[in-house]
Amino acid sequence: MLTLKKNKVMKIYIFFFIFMLPLLVGVNSCKPSETPAPSNNNWPKEWPIQQEVLDYFYFKSGSMWIYENDKTGKQDTVVITKSNKNWVEFKDEKYEKAESYYLSSFEGYTYIYSSFTQGTSGCIKAGSKWPCYNLMCSKFKPGNSLGESISWVFPFKKDYTGTADFSGQTSNFKIIETIDSIKIQNVTYLNVVKINITNAIVFYRKDINVLWAKGAGIICRENVTDGETWDLIYSNIIK
Repeated sequence: MLTLKKNKVMKIYIFFFIFMLPLLVGVNSCKPSETPAPSNNNWPKEWPIQQEVLDYFYFKSGSMWIYENDKTGKQDTVVITKSNKNWVEFKDEKYEKAESYYLSSFEGYTYIYSSFTQGTSGCIKAGSKWPCYNLMCSKFKPGNSLGESISWVFPFKKDYTGTADFSGQTSNFKIIETIDSIKIQNVTYLNVVKINITNAIVFYRKDINVLWAKGAGIICRENVTDGETWDLIYSNIIK
């Protein structure tokens, strides 16, 4: 009788081990190697935006870019009218938010590019293997304001895709590639990422490729739907 009870106990232990082993392996495989959990889950109380994220979009007021359309020859002067960073406190943590307002002379719209780390902190704490920083974009002009779309996520991972906005229509973004260096209008730009955005509300529901360069912002915007490209021909960036 004692032997029978021991055999039942052993069967229970074996079953528990077989059942739990894949779950334990799955949990470990989802932990990002670049952001391990601190000992005792002693997470920081402040969550700043990584400088490398800021280097792609956050520039001081007065920074200027001039783009030229390869089909029509028309030009678009884009100027940052306002940039600000602030901390938002929630419970016992602080999250950083950064915004830059880009005014387009050609469209008359102001594009607001922003990043906020409240969602980032939760993503990192959950041990996500996916990018945890994102850049949002909305735009407005007198009498018209449009909702947000995602421009890209960081760290940049080739072929990473996601939903661009949640306006009720299908819209997507995809990181096409990262480029070490590229030359546009005889100027060489380094650390470039190429993003495809389709059917997003801020880009007139069209198929758009946008090239972002570290320290330079948007250097090229390809309108695939209309077969035209806006290349950067001049910039004066205040950092």
